[in-house]
Amino acid sequence: MVAAMRPAATVTARRAWPAALSRHSLPAAVVLVLIAALSFVRRTDPDYWWHLRAGRDILATGSLPRVDLYSHTMAGQPWVAHSWLWEVALALVADTAGYAGVSALLAGLLLASFGLLYQLLRARGLVEWAAAALVLLGALMSVQTLTARPHAVTYLGVIITLWLLEWWRRGQARRLWWMLPLLALWANVHGGYAIGLAMLGLALAGEWLEALLAGRPARLRTLAAVLVGGLVAASLNPQGPAIHLFAAGFLSRESAMQRYIQEWASPDFHDWPGMAFAVGLVLLALTGLRPARIGWPATLVALAFAWLGLQSVRHVPLFALGGLPALAAGLAAWRPLAARPRPPESPAFAAVNWLAVAIIAAGAATVLLSQPLAQVGREPLEEWYPQAARAYLERARPAGPLFNYDGWGGYLIARAPDYPVYIDGRTDLYGVALAEEYRRTIRLEPGWRETLDRRGIRLVLVRREQALASALRDDPGWRLVLEGEVEALFERAV
Repeated sequence: MVAAMRPAATVTARRAWPAALSRHSLPAAVVLVLIAALSFVRRTDPDYWWHLRAGRDILATGSLPRVDLYSHTMAGQPWVAHSWLWEVALALVADTAGYAGVSALLAGLLLASFGLLYQLLRARGLVEWAAAALVLLGALMSVQTLTARPHAVTYLGVIITLWLLEWWRRGQARRLWWMLPLLALWANVHGGYAIGLAMLGLALAGEWLEALLAGRPARLRTLAAVLVGGLVAASLNPQGPAIHLFAAGFLSRESAMQRYIQEWASPDFHDWPGMAFAVGLVLLALTGLRPARIGWPATLVALAFAWLGLQSVRHVPLFALGGLPALAAGLAAWRPLAARPRPPESPAFAAVNWLAVAIIAAGAATVLLSQPLAQVGREPLEEWYPQAARAYLERARPAGPLFNYDGWGGYLIARAPDYPVYIDGRTDLYGVALAEEYRRTIRLEPGWRETLDRRGIRLVLVRREQALASALRDDPGWRLVLEGEVEALFERAV
């Protein structure tokens, strides 16, 4: 694997064993094993539930939803499952292999993404152990968003796009046309496909700038054609070209997602992921960008991803994928960190290296199975969700409608389908007005009682420590039905 990443001049005449694993690549193999293990010890993401329900409904009906079927606040309003292909795949995996299969799916996507990142770092001239260290840094800065959501497909799409642009830079322009099928698939999985189009646009601008500075003709024809073709390819989805308007909506600072979703906030540089991101930025500043070595297209992508990462936690993984390769080029200028020629590994040593990886993987699995967060069962862990309240709703069947904590909306959609939710993670559906109404109510801001009355709310399900729960405990118009491990369920007394 490593030999394939070296320039041809560094490969000796001796033929390498095709499955050779160099001893120098062992650190990277260990890091990738740890990343895969991480996929099995993640909390069940709040959005997992409604994605699963949507996927099952699509499979059951053979059609995509056109209106909202899961809430009482937006019932009948236009809604399209933008990530329908992910939802179908998720439902198929969950129903055949259980949540352990979902964890394995996430592990596969992350292994592919960070494995390709490692190879790109090596292609930038970095020695094996240093490239492995940067992959570990990238995984640490991305850990908050590495969950079983369609974002994981976007991360893979980004690193594939980086590789296609790298091949284009090396004169293999035809490979760039693989962006068309990639974007056609990507647009049906996640709105992050727009990042791929933006990378093509940045590459176009970078090539023009590079040609201007070097005084040579710009190679714009293929890039421009692929960008136009990519716009058309991404339109091959149930929404058609309108998908681009949906993707553009995320760019507005006034969008509900950017205003109310914590993941869209700037990084907290006091926690471990934020500090890892800061380390990456500082190292990039110290080593400096090297357009002469990596080209202006890759330089502009690195700068854009650094800026986006500073804007939003959600975008920090983009810097891990697109910024760290630029950092690698700077680090590789320091002789101790520069890649060096390696003789091909012998079959005997390669077998020993693979055995070492297998032992490490077995050890990681043993530790994993002993963890309370291990997601290796048929059903996902529900400790963070209102299990007692769900059981009560199924058993007692109290009359709704229901006001719910937003982080539990998806769970209720999947686990309590007879009770349409007030709100869930589909912020693009609910918009700013309803998100603001929810925020005022959950925080007991003026008008919160009027909101519950106007909506005809008869059930309130929130976290037991929230301010709304405290207020309803002292309100004679409401009675506490139950208090579970994490939740408090209230019903109107009259």
